[in-house]
Amino acid sequence: TPKLVRRVPTSTITFYEMAGACIATALFFPVYVRTWPGHDTLQLVPTALDWLYIAVLALVCSVYAFSVMVDLMKRVSVFVIQLTLNLEPVYGIVMAVLILGNREKMNLNFYLGALIILAAVISYPILKRQKAFASDL
Repeated sequence: TPKLVRRVPTSTITFYEMAGACIATALFFPVYVRTWPGHDTLQLVPTALDWLYIAVLALVCSVYAFSVMVDLMKRVSVFVIQLTLNLEPVYGIVMAVLILGNREKMNLNFYLGALIILAAVISYPILKRQKAFASDL
C-alpha cells in the first residue's frame, strides 16, 4: 500500500475505505438480525443525542483518524504504524484506569499481554538500529 498511498489522494482512499465499511455493515446487518438471539428486542430508533454521538464517532473517530493514518503512511513505514496500533488495547486500559480508578482489577494475563505488546514495540527500533549498524560494518 505505500505505493498506492503516494499515488492516490488521501481523501480518495478514505472515501473508498469508508464506503466499503458502510456497504459491508449494511450487508451484514440482516444476517445479524436473523442470527443473534434477542434481535426482536433490539431498539433501533436513535434519539437526536444518539445521532450526535454517531456523527462524532463517524467523523472524528473513524473518518478523520483513518485519513490521518493514511497520510502518515507517506512518511512513516506501515510496520511502525501497525506497531502503534497494536498498543491501542493498552491505551484503552490506561484510559479506563484513569477514568474508573481502581474499581476494575486486571489479572495476570492482561499484564503478560501488555508486556508482550510493549516488548515488541520497544524491540523494533533497537533491532532496526542493530541491523543498520551490522550492515555498516
